[in-house]
Amino acid sequence: MEQSIAIKNKLFSIISHDLRGPAASLKQAHELIDEGAIAIDELPLFLKMLKKQSTILNETLDSLLMWSRAQLDEIQINPIHFDILESINKTLALLEGQFGIKDLIIKNNIFVGTIAYLDKNQFEFIIRNMLSNAIKFSHQGGQIELDLQIRKNYFDLLITDHGIGISPERQNQFSSGSLETTSGTLGEKGTGLGLRMVMDFMSSIGGKIQLTSTSDETCFRLTFPNVVNPKSG
Repeated sequence: MEQSIAIKNKLFSIISHDLRGPAASLKQAHELIDEGAIAIDELPLFLKMLKKQSTILNETLDSLLMWSRAQLDEIQINPIHFDILESINKTLALLEGQFGIKDLIIKNNIFVGTIAYLDKNQFEFIIRNMLSNAIKFSHQGGQIELDLQIRKNYFDLLITDHGIGISPERQNQFSSGSLETTSGTLGEKGTGLGLRMVMDFMSSIGGKIQLTSTSDETCFRLTFPNVVNPKSG
């Protein structure tokens, strides 16, 4: 009963705060455009803001759907063989708009021909959320790096940003599974739901997630089981 109430309260909190805000902004923007209240020279900046709000709304809905299904035990795990680089490139393409807002440089050091045996949708959800997190805390014109390390029956995916870093106190919170969300470098908000789900998913597949951070660099090391290398289909 208590768990059911907690789930309901979390849903109401997300809907009232994290969905209503971006949705209201998009509605207001549409009205301003209809009324001709946006000057031509202001339009590029205005469209950039719209893209940002649309991205936030889409990510929150995506995370909310996945989280709700997880609470109802409706997520089916379907592992398949897939190329890690191809999957990551697909995810990078989906996030291109977010990278562009901050003029970020993406250094993708993932090498060709490494095949994982995992649930591909779950893997891409994890990578998308971790990259979104890196974008959120990166400075304008910064760099995000992706690296791959192969070990026997495992592989480590490292996502490094050179943003604001995470304090030792908050690193301890992360280690205990209770890291609360904070605003990004452009004031981006979030629910923390995506990171919570990433941690749950990693645990459910026998993987793990580790964090190291200084005042100007943060690296998340994601350890996944089940890697087949070289490519064997």
